[in-house]
Amino acid sequence: MSDFRIKAIAELSASVPDPSGAISAVCGSPKAMELLKQLAVKSGYRRFHHDNSSESIAAVIEAAQAFFASGDLRDAERRLKSVARVNEPEELAEDLSLDPDFESLHKEIFDQVLARFPSERPNLISGAVSASLKRHLADEITKADKSSPIDAMKMAGIVVCHVPGLAHEGIEATMTSFWDDESSSLTVKPDEKFRRLLMLANISSEEWIEAVERVHGIRIDLADPETSEDWELERAAEWTSFRLMPDDSQGPVVDPEELVLAVDNCPMGFTPLLAFAADAAELCTRDWSTHLGVKGGILGLHDFVNGSGDLLSTVGQLRINPCPQEMMVAEGFRNDFLHVHGLEWGSFRCEIEDIDRAPMRTMTR
Repeated sequence: MSDFRIKAIAELSASVPDPSGAISAVCGSPKAMELLKQLAVKSGYRRFHHDNSSESIAAVIEAAQAFFASGDLRDAERRLKSVARVNEPEELAEDLSLDPDFESLHKEIFDQVLARFPSERPNLISGAVSASLKRHLADEITKADKSSPIDAMKMAGIVVCHVPGLAHEGIEATMTSFWDDESSSLTVKPDEKFRRLLMLANISSEEWIEAVERVHGIRIDLADPETSEDWELERAAEWTSFRLMPDDSQGPVVDPEELVLAVDNCPMGFTPLLAFAADAAELCTRDWSTHLGVKGGILGLHDFVNGSGDLLSTVGQLRINPCPQEMMVAEGFRNDFLHVHGLEWGSFRCEIEDIDRAPMRTMTR
């Protein structure tokens, strides 16, 4: 007879007068709990994890968007807490009841209690022992779990849009404006919204004016006072005074003439953005006091109002200002970027790094 059994029976004989109390005492004894703790650790249970199910993906998207909206990681955690199934430890304990170690413990306790109370029905004792052990095991599984809500975002790839100006403007206010009845490279206004596009593309104002001339044969910074319409005179004056110099350390991230054609494909205007794939946890928990470097991804000209636009693949690295409120998830809402353009997730693969820090993971799915 084991030391565990001898000690347990001695304790029962001295202090427990009924089967229910005996079962409770033995199942909760130090020796029994030691084995149950081992089983709990063996289970490897993590309440918060990403399992790539539709529910898990939806939760990650909502949590990331909650973080981007406020910049507060606790908002993401609150959303993730609602996803985990609280009854999972009980279900796992039920599965572990088939483990040989659990069955051996059950048999030893059953034999002890039945020997002490031989007049009791064996099936009732067996059921009560099993239920008590499972309750203790479920508790130990919960205690052994060291996961946190953010773990539900780890290894979860999401496509995000960096939208300059979003932190202080509604999404519709980030759209470009234009002269005449329809937006194009000939009518788009060189305001702050359009400046953001050229900054993302790393194209100077002069490069843009020259690219428009190559495509359309028109200098948008010039107008004949005798023959031009009023809006064309205004256009020439504004483009003449508009100045933007690129980052000299690298060239344009898209071809200027291709960008002209992309602007021509957005007749109602657009919001300039950069769309790229990232590990949700790494992106949300990064040090937002440092700039983010993105090599690859998609330069988007997107109309969130009408669900249209155009896009271009980028080359070189783009430097993004450290502001989570200028990020948004690319899917999960009306006229979202991902589904409007119908691209596969792989189109957004890129290399991401915190500028002056170690590179983040290159995301694939």
